[in-house]
Amino acid sequence: MMKKQLFFTLICILGIVQFTFSQYANIECANPDYVPIGDTQNYSFSTDPTIYQEADPIVFNVYYWQIRKPDGSYDANFTEEKLLESIAELNIKFNDLNIFFKYRGYDGFNSPTGIIEEIWNPATTSCDELGPDSDGWGKISRCQRGDMWNYATAQGYYKPDMINIYVPYQITDVGGAATGINKILVSINKLTKPILYHELGHIFGLSHTNIGWTADANTTSNNYPCVGCEHTTRIINNPDYNANCRGDRIHDTNAVPDFYREHLQELLDEGHSLEDALEVFIPFKYVNTEGCFYTGTGMDCIDEEYDILPDDVRNIMLNASPCEDRVFSPGQGVRMREYIENTPALLDIQTDVPSLYEPYVGVYDASVLVNTNPPKFQPGFDYSFLSCYPDGEYPQPADYYVSFSYLEGGLWWYGFNKDISIDYYNTIIHKDRFAIRIAQLEQQPRKCWNTGTGASSGVLVKFNDGVLNTNVTITQQDSSVVNNPDYIDNLQPGLYNVIKNYNSGETQENVILKNNN
Repeated sequence: MMKKQLFFTLICILGIVQFTFSQYANIECANPDYVPIGDTQNYSFSTDPTIYQEADPIVFNVYYWQIRKPDGSYDANFTEEKLLESIAELNIKFNDLNIFFKYRGYDGFNSPTGIIEEIWNPATTSCDELGPDSDGWGKISRCQRGDMWNYATAQGYYKPDMINIYVPYQITDVGGAATGINKILVSINKLTKPILYHELGHIFGLSHTNIGWTADANTTSNNYPCVGCEHTTRIINNPDYNANCRGDRIHDTNAVPDFYREHLQELLDEGHSLEDALEVFIPFKYVNTEGCFYTGTGMDCIDEEYDILPDDVRNIMLNASPCEDRVFSPGQGVRMREYIENTPALLDIQTDVPSLYEPYVGVYDASVLVNTNPPKFQPGFDYSFLSCYPDGEYPQPADYYVSFSYLEGGLWWYGFNKDISIDYYNTIIHKDRFAIRIAQLEQQPRKCWNTGTGASSGVLVKFNDGVLNTNVTITQQDSSVVNNPDYIDNLQPGLYNVIKNYNSGETQENVILKNNN
Protein backbone atom coordinates (compact mmCIF):
# COMPACT_ATOMS: atom_id res chain seq x y z
CA MET A 1 0.00 0.00 0.00
CA MET A 2 1.31 3.42 -0.90
CA LYS A 3 2.71 5.57 1.88
CA LYS A 4 0.93 8.87 2.48
CA GLN A 5 2.67 11.82 0.86
CA LEU A 6 1.41 15.04 2.45
CA PHE A 7 4.06 17.46 1.33
CA PHE A 8 4.57 16.65 -2.32
CA THR A 9 4.82 19.53 -4.80
CA LEU A 10 2.39 19.61 -7.70
CA ILE A 11 3.49 21.68 -10.65
CA CYS A 12 1.19 22.61 -13.51
CA ILE A 13 3.52 23.40 -16.35
CA LEU A 14 2.31 25.18 -19.44
CA GLY A 15 4.36 22.93 -21.63
CA ILE A 16 7.71 22.22 -23.15
CA VAL A 17 6.99 24.54 -26.06
CA GLN A 18 6.26 28.08 -24.98
CA PHE A 19 5.07 29.59 -28.26
CA THR A 20 2.21 27.17 -28.78
CA PHE A 21 0.36 28.05 -25.61
CA SER A 22 -0.65 31.64 -26.20
CA GLN A 23 -3.76 30.63 -28.11
CA TYR A 24 -5.03 28.44 -25.25
CA ALA A 25 -6.00 30.70 -22.36
CA ASN A 26 -7.23 27.93 -20.08
CA ILE A 27 -4.34 25.45 -20.29
CA GLU A 28 -3.83 24.11 -16.83
CA CYS A 29 -1.15 21.46 -16.40
CA ALA A 30 1.02 19.65 -18.86
CA ASN A 31 3.35 18.07 -16.34
CA PRO A 32 4.11 14.52 -17.53
CA ASP A 33 5.59 13.44 -14.20
CA TYR A 34 3.81 11.03 -11.95
CA VAL A 35 2.15 12.69 -8.96
CA PRO A 36 1.25 10.44 -6.01
CA ILE A 37 -2.19 11.08 -4.60
CA GLY A 38 -1.59 9.71 -1.15
CA ASP A 39 -2.59 6.66 0.78
CA THR A 40 -5.65 4.87 -0.63
CA GLN A 41 -6.14 2.79 2.50
CA ASN A 42 -9.13 4.88 3.56
CA TYR A 43 -10.53 5.33 0.06
CA SER A 44 -13.74 3.44 -0.77
CA PHE A 45 -13.31 3.83 -4.59
CA SER A 46 -17.03 4.64 -4.66
CA THR A 47 -18.67 6.84 -7.28
CA ASP A 48 -21.83 7.39 -5.24
CA PRO A 49 -22.44 11.17 -4.93
CA THR A 50 -24.59 10.77 -1.82
CA ILE A 51 -21.38 10.11 0.12
CA TYR A 52 -20.53 13.83 -0.07
CA GLN A 53 -24.04 15.17 -0.66
CA GLU A 54 -25.29 13.80 2.65
CA ALA A 55 -22.10 14.52 4.60
CA ASP A 56 -21.49 17.50 6.86
CA PRO A 57 -20.17 20.64 5.15
CA ILE A 58 -16.41 21.22 5.22
CA VAL A 59 -15.22 24.83 5.30
CA PHE A 60 -11.68 26.03 4.50
CA ASN A 61 -10.10 29.37 5.32
CA VAL A 62 -8.59 31.18 2.32
CA TYR A 63 -6.07 34.03 2.33
CA TYR A 64 -4.51 35.81 -0.66
CA TRP A 65 -0.98 37.24 -1.02
CA GLN A 66 -0.04 39.78 -3.68
CA ILE A 67 3.56 39.28 -4.85
CA ARG A 68 5.05 42.57 -6.02
CA LYS A 69 8.28 43.53 -7.74
CA PRO A 70 11.22 44.55 -5.50
CA ASP A 71 10.30 48.23 -6.03
CA GLY A 72 6.71 47.60 -4.87
CA SER A 73 5.10 47.89 -8.31
CA TYR A 74 2.66 45.39 -9.77
CA ASP A 75 1.89 45.30 -13.49
CA ALA A 76 -1.80 44.46 -13.11
CA ASN A 77 -4.89 45.69 -11.31
CA PHE A 78 -5.00 43.89 -7.95
CA THR A 79 -8.29 44.59 -6.14
CA GLU A 80 -10.31 42.98 -3.39
CA GLU A 81 -13.21 42.73 -5.84
CA LYS A 82 -11.12 40.30 -7.91
CA LEU A 83 -10.37 38.24 -4.83
CA LEU A 84 -14.05 38.14 -3.91
CA GLU A 85 -14.88 37.02 -7.42
CA SER A 86 -12.28 34.27 -7.04
CA ILE A 87 -13.86 33.12 -3.77
CA ALA A 88 -17.27 33.20 -5.40
CA GLU A 89 -16.07 30.99 -8.26
CA LEU A 90 -14.49 28.52 -5.84
CA ASN A 91 -17.68 28.17 -3.85
CA ILE A 92 -19.82 27.80 -6.95
CA LYS A 93 -17.56 25.01 -8.22
CA PHE A 94 -17.15 23.14 -4.90
CA ASN A 95 -20.40 23.77 -2.99
CA ASP A 96 -22.19 20.86 -4.69
CA LEU A 97 -19.46 18.67 -3.15
CA ASN A 98 -20.27 20.13 0.30
CA ILE A 99 -16.92 21.93 0.35
CA PHE A 100 -16.97 25.64 1.16
CA PHE A 101 -14.46 28.48 1.34
CA LYS A 102 -14.33 31.39 3.77
CA TYR A 103 -12.57 34.54 2.57
CA ARG A 104 -10.20 35.78 5.28
CA GLY A 105 -8.64 38.73 3.48
CA TYR A 106 -5.37 39.54 1.78
CA ASP A 107 -1.96 41.11 2.19
CA GLY A 108 1.16 41.37 0.06
CA PHE A 109 4.90 41.68 0.02
CA ASN A 110 7.71 42.99 -2.17
CA SER A 111 10.10 40.51 -3.71
CA PRO A 112 13.57 40.82 -2.17
CA THR A 113 16.32 42.39 -4.26
CA GLY A 114 19.03 40.30 -5.85
CA ILE A 115 16.77 37.63 -7.34
CA ILE A 116 18.27 35.75 -10.28
CA GLU A 117 16.06 35.21 -13.32
CA GLU A 118 15.72 31.53 -14.16
CA ILE A 119 13.88 29.75 -16.95
CA TRP A 120 13.12 26.12 -17.58
CA ASN A 121 15.16 24.40 -20.29
CA PRO A 122 13.14 21.46 -21.69
CA ALA A 123 16.16 20.06 -23.52
CA THR A 124 18.11 19.57 -20.30
CA THR A 125 15.06 19.36 -17.97
CA SER A 126 16.78 21.87 -15.71
CA CYS A 127 16.79 25.59 -14.93
CA ASP A 128 19.06 28.07 -16.72
CA GLU A 129 20.15 31.23 -14.89
CA LEU A 130 19.92 34.42 -16.97
CA GLY A 131 21.16 37.06 -14.53
CA PRO A 132 19.58 39.68 -12.23
CA ASP A 133 15.79 39.77 -12.31
CA SER A 134 14.30 43.26 -11.89
CA ASP A 135 10.77 41.82 -11.85
CA GLY A 136 11.51 39.63 -8.85
CA TRP A 137 8.73 37.16 -8.21
CA GLY A 138 6.09 39.57 -9.46
CA LYS A 139 6.77 37.82 -12.76
CA ILE A 140 7.71 34.33 -11.71
CA SER A 141 8.79 31.11 -13.41
CA ARG A 142 8.53 27.51 -12.33
CA CYS A 143 12.21 27.59 -11.44
CA GLN A 144 11.68 30.37 -8.90
CA ARG A 145 8.63 29.06 -7.10
CA GLY A 146 10.50 27.10 -4.41
CA ASP A 147 12.60 30.06 -3.32
CA MET A 148 9.48 32.23 -3.23
CA TRP A 149 7.57 29.80 -1.02
CA ASN A 150 10.54 29.40 1.33
CA TYR A 151 10.99 33.16 1.59
CA ALA A 152 7.29 33.82 2.16
CA THR A 153 7.13 31.23 4.94
CA ALA A 154 10.30 32.45 6.64
CA GLN A 155 9.22 36.11 6.52
CA GLY A 156 5.72 35.46 7.86
CA TYR A 157 3.89 35.92 4.56
CA TYR A 158 2.10 32.69 5.26
CA LYS A 159 -0.81 31.63 7.47
CA PRO A 160 -0.57 28.01 8.63
CA ASP A 161 -4.30 27.79 9.39
CA MET A 162 -5.43 28.83 5.91
CA ILE A 163 -5.10 28.00 2.24
CA ASN A 164 -2.53 30.57 1.07
CA ILE A 165 -2.98 31.71 -2.54
CA TYR A 166 0.07 33.59 -3.86
CA VAL A 167 -0.75 35.96 -6.73
CA PRO A 168 2.03 37.37 -8.94
CA TYR A 169 0.98 39.51 -11.88
CA GLN A 170 2.38 36.93 -14.30
CA ILE A 171 3.64 33.36 -14.40
CA THR A 172 5.88 32.81 -17.40
CA ASP A 173 5.88 29.04 -17.88
CA VAL A 174 3.48 27.65 -15.30
CA GLY A 175 -0.30 27.46 -15.30
CA GLY A 176 -0.29 27.09 -11.55
CA ALA A 177 1.28 25.14 -8.74
CA ALA A 178 0.45 23.73 -5.33
CA THR A 179 2.69 22.47 -2.59
CA GLY A 180 2.07 20.81 0.75
CA ILE A 181 -1.44 21.13 2.09
CA ASN A 182 -2.09 24.84 1.81
CA LYS A 183 0.06 26.75 -0.70
CA ILE A 184 -1.08 27.64 -4.21
CA LEU A 185 0.55 29.79 -6.88
CA VAL A 186 -1.70 31.34 -9.55
CA SER A 187 -1.43 34.60 -11.49
CA ILE A 188 -3.93 37.46 -11.19
CA ASN A 189 -5.52 36.66 -14.56
CA LYS A 190 -6.18 33.04 -13.53
CA LEU A 191 -7.93 33.70 -10.21
CA THR A 192 -11.30 32.81 -11.71
CA LYS A 193 -10.09 30.14 -14.14
CA PRO A 194 -10.21 26.33 -13.83
CA ILE A 195 -6.52 26.22 -12.89
CA LEU A 196 -7.44 27.32 -9.37
CA TYR A 197 -9.99 24.49 -8.97
CA HIS A 198 -7.37 22.14 -10.42
CA GLU A 199 -4.75 23.09 -7.83
CA LEU A 200 -7.25 22.71 -4.99
CA GLY A 201 -8.09 19.29 -6.41
CA HIS A 202 -4.42 18.37 -5.97
CA ILE A 203 -4.40 19.62 -2.38
CA PHE A 204 -7.52 17.54 -1.74
CA GLY A 205 -5.90 14.34 -3.00
CA LEU A 206 -6.60 14.22 -6.73
CA SER A 207 -4.11 13.45 -9.46
CA HIS A 208 -4.19 14.10 -13.20
CA THR A 209 -6.69 11.90 -14.99
CA ASN A 210 -4.14 11.06 -17.72
CA ILE A 211 -1.28 10.11 -15.40
CA GLY A 212 0.86 7.33 -16.87
CA TRP A 213 -0.83 7.32 -20.27
CA THR A 214 2.47 6.77 -22.12
CA ALA A 215 3.77 4.13 -19.70
CA ASP A 216 4.36 0.57 -20.72
CA ALA A 217 1.69 -1.89 -19.65
CA ASN A 218 4.10 -3.61 -17.28
CA THR A 219 5.58 -0.48 -15.66
CA THR A 220 6.09 -0.91 -11.93
CA SER A 221 7.81 0.92 -9.12
CA ASN A 222 8.96 -0.23 -5.72
CA ASN A 223 7.65 2.91 -4.07
CA TYR A 224 4.41 3.21 -6.04
CA PRO A 225 3.30 -0.21 -7.27
CA CYS A 226 0.33 1.30 -9.10
CA VAL A 227 2.41 3.45 -11.48
CA GLY A 228 1.65 2.74 -15.12
CA CYS A 229 -1.00 3.10 -17.76
CA GLU A 230 -4.69 2.84 -17.06
CA HIS A 231 -6.69 0.39 -19.19
CA THR A 232 -9.89 1.38 -20.93
CA THR A 233 -12.21 -1.31 -19.61
CA ARG A 234 -14.54 -0.40 -16.76
CA ILE A 235 -15.85 -3.93 -16.27
CA ILE A 236 -14.55 -4.75 -12.79
CA ASN A 237 -14.37 -8.53 -13.27
CA ASN A 238 -12.48 -8.15 -16.55
CA PRO A 239 -8.87 -9.34 -16.06
CA ASP A 240 -7.64 -6.14 -17.75
CA TYR A 241 -9.47 -3.87 -15.28
CA ASN A 242 -7.02 -1.74 -13.31
CA ALA A 243 -8.78 1.61 -12.79
CA ASN A 244 -8.45 1.33 -9.01
CA CYS A 245 -4.67 0.93 -9.24
CA ARG A 246 -3.58 2.90 -12.33
CA GLY A 247 -4.00 6.41 -13.60
CA ASP A 248 -5.79 8.55 -11.04
CA ARG A 249 -7.33 5.46 -9.35
CA ILE A 250 -10.88 6.72 -9.82
CA HIS A 251 -13.38 4.46 -11.54
CA ASP A 252 -15.57 7.06 -13.25
CA THR A 253 -12.77 9.04 -14.89
CA ASN A 254 -12.07 7.09 -18.05
CA ALA A 255 -8.59 6.27 -19.27
CA VAL A 256 -7.46 9.23 -21.40
CA PRO A 257 -4.33 10.46 -23.18
CA ASP A 258 -2.77 13.88 -22.75
CA PHE A 259 -5.06 15.58 -25.25
CA TYR A 260 -2.66 18.47 -25.75
CA ARG A 261 0.28 16.24 -26.70
CA GLU A 262 -1.43 13.21 -28.22
CA HIS A 263 -0.39 14.19 -31.73
CA LEU A 264 3.14 15.02 -30.55
CA GLN A 265 3.45 11.54 -29.08
CA GLU A 266 2.24 10.02 -32.34
CA LEU A 267 5.01 11.82 -34.22
CA LEU A 268 7.62 10.64 -31.72
CA ASP A 269 6.35 7.06 -32.00
CA GLU A 270 6.71 7.33 -35.78
CA GLY A 271 10.41 8.13 -35.34
CA HIS A 272 10.44 11.93 -35.64
CA SER A 273 12.96 13.73 -33.51
CA LEU A 274 11.61 15.83 -30.66
CA GLU A 275 12.82 18.99 -32.33
CA ASP A 276 11.06 18.15 -35.62
CA ALA A 277 7.90 16.96 -33.89
CA LEU A 278 7.63 20.16 -31.90
CA GLU A 279 7.65 22.16 -35.12
CA VAL A 280 4.64 20.43 -36.67
CA PHE A 281 2.48 18.86 -33.96
CA ILE A 282 -1.08 20.12 -33.55
CA PRO A 283 -2.15 20.77 -29.96
CA PHE A 284 -5.51 19.17 -29.12
CA LYS A 285 -5.64 17.68 -32.62
CA TYR A 286 -8.24 15.09 -31.57
CA VAL A 287 -10.50 17.29 -29.46
CA ASN A 288 -13.44 19.25 -30.79
CA THR A 289 -12.78 22.40 -28.80
CA GLU A 290 -16.27 23.82 -29.27
CA GLY A 291 -18.22 20.74 -28.23
CA CYS A 292 -15.51 19.33 -25.97
CA PHE A 293 -15.64 15.80 -27.30
CA TYR A 294 -12.91 13.41 -28.42
CA THR A 295 -12.57 12.75 -32.15
CA GLY A 296 -9.54 10.47 -32.12
CA THR A 297 -9.09 6.71 -32.22
CA GLY A 298 -6.28 6.45 -29.71
CA MET A 299 -5.43 3.22 -27.92
CA ASP A 300 -4.40 2.48 -24.36
CA CYS A 301 -1.15 0.61 -23.70
CA ILE A 302 -2.73 -2.79 -24.36
CA ASP A 303 -4.10 -1.57 -27.71
CA GLU A 304 -7.68 -1.21 -26.59
CA GLU A 305 -9.46 1.81 -28.06
CA TYR A 306 -10.25 4.57 -25.61
CA ASP A 307 -13.85 5.10 -24.54
CA ILE A 308 -13.83 8.86 -23.89
CA LEU A 309 -16.90 10.92 -23.04
CA PRO A 310 -17.29 14.74 -23.18
CA ASP A 311 -17.05 14.96 -19.40
CA ASP A 312 -13.65 13.25 -19.61
CA VAL A 313 -12.48 16.02 -21.94
CA ARG A 314 -13.94 18.64 -19.59
CA ASN A 315 -12.57 17.14 -16.39
CA ILE A 316 -10.93 19.67 -14.09
CA MET A 317 -8.02 17.34 -13.30
CA LEU A 318 -6.79 16.93 -16.87
CA ASN A 319 -3.34 18.44 -17.08
CA ALA A 320 -4.52 20.40 -20.12
CA SER A 321 -7.92 21.05 -21.66
CA PRO A 322 -9.20 23.69 -24.09
CA CYS A 323 -12.68 23.60 -22.56
CA GLU A 324 -14.00 26.50 -20.50
CA ASP A 325 -16.75 24.66 -18.62
CA ARG A 326 -15.00 22.10 -16.43
CA VAL A 327 -16.31 19.40 -14.10
CA PHE A 328 -15.37 17.01 -11.34
CA SER A 329 -16.74 13.48 -11.53
CA PRO A 330 -18.74 12.00 -8.62
CA GLY A 331 -15.84 9.64 -7.96
CA GLN A 332 -13.49 12.59 -7.63
CA GLY A 333 -15.95 14.18 -5.21
CA VAL A 334 -15.89 11.03 -3.08
CA ARG A 335 -12.11 10.85 -3.27
CA MET A 336 -11.71 14.45 -2.09
CA ARG A 337 -14.17 13.97 0.76
CA GLU A 338 -12.48 10.80 2.01
CA TYR A 339 -8.99 12.22 1.56
CA ILE A 340 -9.87 15.35 3.53
CA GLU A 341 -11.49 13.34 6.31
CA ASN A 342 -8.44 11.09 6.61
CA THR A 343 -5.69 13.70 6.36
CA PRO A 344 -5.25 15.23 9.83
CA ALA A 345 -3.08 18.09 8.54
CA LEU A 346 -6.02 19.41 6.52
CA LEU A 347 -7.99 19.94 9.75
CA ASP A 348 -5.63 22.81 10.62
CA ILE A 349 -6.82 24.92 7.68
CA GLN A 350 -10.54 24.35 8.25
CA THR A 351 -13.09 26.49 10.03
CA ASP A 352 -16.72 25.93 11.05
CA VAL A 353 -20.02 26.46 9.24
CA PRO A 354 -21.04 29.44 11.45
CA SER A 355 -18.10 31.37 9.99
CA LEU A 356 -19.95 31.54 6.67
CA TYR A 357 -22.62 33.61 8.44
CA GLU A 358 -20.03 36.11 9.63
CA PRO A 359 -19.13 39.19 7.54
CA TYR A 360 -15.74 39.33 5.86
CA VAL A 361 -15.59 43.04 6.68
CA GLY A 362 -17.60 45.60 8.65
CA VAL A 363 -19.05 45.66 12.15
CA TYR A 364 -22.40 45.34 13.89
CA ASP A 365 -22.96 48.63 15.70
CA ALA A 366 -26.11 49.09 17.75
CA SER A 367 -24.94 52.43 19.12
CA VAL A 368 -25.63 54.40 15.92
CA LEU A 369 -28.71 54.92 13.80
CA VAL A 370 -26.75 54.79 10.53
CA ASN A 371 -23.84 52.33 10.39
CA THR A 372 -21.10 53.69 8.13
CA ASN A 373 -19.19 50.39 8.23
CA PRO A 374 -21.93 47.78 7.81
CA PRO A 375 -21.28 44.01 7.85
CA LYS A 376 -20.71 42.73 4.30
CA PHE A 377 -20.74 39.16 3.01
CA GLN A 378 -18.66 37.38 0.39
CA PRO A 379 -20.39 36.54 -2.92
CA GLY A 380 -20.79 33.01 -4.25
CA PHE A 381 -23.81 31.86 -2.26
CA ASP A 382 -27.53 32.35 -2.75
CA TYR A 383 -28.43 34.66 0.13
CA SER A 384 -31.85 35.81 1.18
CA PHE A 385 -32.23 38.31 3.99
CA LEU A 386 -35.45 37.65 5.88
CA SER A 387 -37.24 39.91 8.32
CA CYS A 388 -36.96 38.46 11.83
CA TYR A 389 -39.12 39.23 14.85
CA PRO A 390 -40.35 39.88 17.54
CA ASP A 391 -38.72 43.31 17.70
CA GLY A 392 -35.98 43.79 20.26
CA GLU A 393 -35.51 40.13 21.15
CA TYR A 394 -31.98 40.03 19.75
CA PRO A 395 -30.12 43.30 20.45
CA GLN A 396 -27.00 41.73 18.91
CA PRO A 397 -26.78 39.22 16.02
CA ALA A 398 -28.24 36.00 17.33
CA ASP A 399 -25.83 33.14 17.85
CA TYR A 400 -25.67 30.79 14.86
CA TYR A 401 -27.27 27.99 16.87
CA VAL A 402 -30.30 30.10 17.94
CA SER A 403 -33.46 29.54 15.91
CA PHE A 404 -36.16 32.20 15.78
CA SER A 405 -39.33 33.14 13.94
CA TYR A 406 -39.07 35.08 10.70
CA LEU A 407 -41.10 36.29 7.75
CA GLU A 408 -40.79 34.36 4.48
CA GLY A 409 -40.16 36.27 1.30
CA GLY A 410 -36.74 37.82 1.61
CA LEU A 411 -36.32 41.39 0.42
CA TRP A 412 -32.90 40.64 -1.12
CA TRP A 413 -31.62 37.65 -3.02
CA TYR A 414 -28.03 37.35 -4.19
CA GLY A 415 -26.61 34.71 -6.46
CA PHE A 416 -23.53 35.21 -8.60
CA ASN A 417 -23.17 36.37 -12.18
CA LYS A 418 -19.87 36.91 -13.96
CA ASP A 419 -21.26 39.92 -15.84
CA ILE A 420 -22.23 41.95 -12.80
CA SER A 421 -20.47 45.19 -11.95
CA ILE A 422 -17.93 45.32 -9.15
CA ASP A 423 -20.36 47.45 -7.13
CA TYR A 424 -22.33 44.26 -6.57
CA TYR A 425 -19.84 43.09 -3.97
CA ASN A 426 -20.63 46.07 -1.79
CA THR A 427 -24.37 45.37 -1.72
CA ILE A 428 -24.41 42.07 0.17
CA ILE A 429 -25.01 43.74 3.52
CA HIS A 430 -26.64 42.38 6.66
CA LYS A 431 -29.23 45.05 7.36
CA ASP A 432 -30.96 45.80 10.61
CA ARG A 433 -33.90 43.55 11.60
CA PHE A 434 -33.04 40.83 9.13
CA ALA A 435 -31.55 37.33 9.32
CA ILE A 436 -29.39 35.50 6.76
CA ARG A 437 -30.37 32.40 4.82
CA ILE A 438 -27.70 30.65 2.73
CA ALA A 439 -29.53 28.33 0.36
CA GLN A 440 -26.51 26.06 -0.14
CA LEU A 441 -26.50 25.22 3.58
CA GLU A 442 -29.99 25.25 5.14
CA GLN A 443 -33.45 26.81 5.12
CA GLN A 444 -33.32 28.17 8.66
CA PRO A 445 -32.05 31.75 8.57
CA ARG A 446 -29.37 32.64 11.07
CA LYS A 447 -27.91 35.63 12.88
CA CYS A 448 -31.02 37.73 13.43
CA TRP A 449 -29.78 41.31 13.83
CA ASN A 450 -31.91 43.87 15.65
CA THR A 451 -30.37 47.08 16.99
CA GLY A 452 -33.39 47.80 19.15
CA THR A 453 -33.30 51.43 18.04
CA GLY A 454 -36.87 51.27 16.80
CA ALA A 455 -38.55 52.82 13.81
CA SER A 456 -37.98 56.47 12.92
CA SER A 457 -41.55 56.98 11.66
CA GLY A 458 -44.53 55.12 10.30
CA VAL A 459 -47.81 55.12 8.47
CA LEU A 460 -51.13 53.63 9.62
CA VAL A 461 -53.41 52.59 6.78
CA LYS A 462 -56.99 51.71 7.83
CA PHE A 463 -59.17 49.82 5.34
CA ASN A 464 -62.54 51.48 5.98
CA ASP A 465 -64.63 48.68 4.50
CA GLY A 466 -62.82 45.95 6.44
CA VAL A 467 -61.40 44.47 3.21
CA LEU A 468 -58.26 45.14 1.19
CA ASN A 469 -59.32 47.86 -1.26
CA THR A 470 -58.62 51.51 -2.00
CA ASN A 471 -61.13 52.93 0.51
CA VAL A 472 -58.55 53.79 3.14
CA THR A 473 -57.63 56.35 5.74
CA ILE A 474 -53.91 57.12 5.93
CA THR A 475 -52.35 58.56 9.08
CA GLN A 476 -48.70 59.55 9.43
CA GLN A 477 -47.14 58.42 12.72
CA ASP A 478 -44.05 59.65 14.53
CA SER A 479 -41.45 57.46 16.26
CA SER A 480 -43.01 57.81 19.72
CA VAL A 481 -46.25 56.28 18.45
CA VAL A 482 -44.92 53.44 16.27
CA ASN A 483 -42.40 52.33 18.92
CA ASN A 484 -44.97 52.25 21.71
CA PRO A 485 -45.23 48.61 22.85
CA ASP A 486 -49.02 49.10 23.17
CA TYR A 487 -49.34 50.56 19.67
CA ILE A 488 -51.26 47.62 18.21
CA ASP A 489 -53.30 47.00 21.35
CA ASN A 490 -54.48 50.62 21.32
CA LEU A 491 -55.93 50.41 17.82
CA GLN A 492 -59.69 50.26 17.37
CA PRO A 493 -61.14 47.11 15.78
CA GLY A 494 -60.56 46.96 12.04
CA LEU A 495 -58.26 45.96 9.21
CA TYR A 496 -54.94 47.85 9.07
CA ASN A 497 -51.60 47.95 7.32
CA VAL A 498 -49.01 49.01 9.91
CA ILE A 499 -45.96 50.46 8.18
CA LYS A 500 -42.71 51.19 10.06
CA ASN A 501 -39.75 53.08 8.56
CA TYR A 502 -36.22 52.59 9.90
CA ASN A 503 -33.13 54.76 9.65
CA SER A 504 -31.36 51.91 7.90
CA GLY A 505 -33.63 52.56 4.92
CA GLU A 506 -35.79 49.49 5.49
CA THR A 507 -39.57 49.46 5.65
CA GLN A 508 -41.59 46.83 7.50
CA GLU A 509 -45.27 46.26 6.71
CA ASN A 510 -47.76 44.12 8.65
CA VAL A 511 -51.41 43.69 7.72
CA ILE A 512 -53.39 43.29 10.96
CA LEU A 513 -57.02 42.38 11.58
CA LYS A 514 -57.78 43.93 14.99
CA ASN A 515 -60.68 42.39 16.88
CA ASN A 516 -62.50 43.74 19.94
CA ASN A 517 -59.92 42.25 22.25
